[in-house]
Amino acid sequence: MKKTLILIAFGLFASNVKAQEIKTDSITRATDSIQKIEFAKIEKEKLEALKNQEKAKKEAAKEAQKAEKEAKEQLKDLEKAKKEAEKEKEALSKELKASEKARKEAEKERKKIEKEKEKLDDAKEKVSDLKEDILKNKEKLEKEQTKLEKDKRKGKLSPNDELKRQEKLDDIRKKSTELQNKLEKATIKLDKIK
Repeated sequence: MKKTLILIAFGLFASNVKAQEIKTDSITRATDSIQKIEFAKIEKEKLEALKNQEKAKKEAAKEAQKAEKEAKEQLKDLEKAKKEAEKEKEALSKELKASEKARKEAEKERKKIEKEKEKLDDAKEKVSDLKEDILKNKEKLEKEQTKLEKDKRKGKLSPNDELKRQEKLDDIRKKSTELQNKLEKATIKLDKIK
């Protein structure tokens, strides 16, 4: 009986140890299983984080490329606007030069017209002066002839005085002829100017 009791006790002890082993095994397996699940979760989260990080990097690179492309386009537009502004500046410069040239030509033409007008006025004045001189000379001639005839009738003239007065009358007639010639030339010049 003692043997049986020992055997029973040994059996109980062994089954208790075995039960404890099974328990420990179960707990270890459960713990291992939990650890594996948690590890898998952590790995999944890491993988997800890496994917998100890659995605964010790609998005950032895409945004950077897009910003660079926009910057290049803006730079192109700016260059184009600058070239157009240069062209407009050149066109305005040419227009200004043409305007200045036209203004100078107009000024030159105005001065030419003023000069022509001055010539015309001078020619008119010369014709007018010559007509006055001719009238004065004619009056002088008539006065001298009248005086000569009057002195001849009265007999106050000596032959020498009469000759001198005749010469004086001839000079006045000669001057009258010269004035008439000058008047004709001045009239011709005036007609050309008109």
